[in-house]
Amino acid sequence: MYFEEEQGFLKQSLKIEEKLFETKSKYQTIEVYESRDLGKILVLDGNAMFSEKDEFIYHEMLAHVPICTHREPKDVLIIGGGDGGTAREVLRHTDLKVDLVEIDEEVIAVSKKYFPHMGDWENSRLNVVVESGMEFIAKAADASYDIVLVDATDPGSIQ
Repeated sequence: MYFEEEQGFLKQSLKIEEKLFETKSKYQTIEVYESRDLGKILVLDGNAMFSEKDEFIYHEMLAHVPICTHREPKDVLIIGGGDGGTAREVLRHTDLKVDLVEIDEEVIAVSKKYFPHMGDWENSRLNVVVESGMEFIAKAADASYDIVLVDATDPGSIQ
């Protein structure tokens, strides 16, 4: 059995063993597949977000590059990132506090269940807010954050 993803002129197929989960949240269809070669795969609205085998590449680059190039980061905002991977990487820096703002609480729940190693959900320096990132940032005071990371679905993949 294969999971297929198509975007514009590109189509890719991933061999999967089985579909483990599917639900329709208020915002999107969330699926989890099992692959022998890639481990579990999170799919949102038909687009593969990550697999267990390669997620670290994306999350490490998204988190560590801006943190390591900032002179003195303290407060980090992550918009999206409901899988917990980016927050996990940011929290490896012991002096940082993180607000993670995810619009879809179902993504967080599915990630905690199927990808429990991804997030550092119990870390006292992590504050999770279920809200639109746009609404959250509109209410935030100027200069509230030293670093803002957007870990969201690629705009080109939105149906």
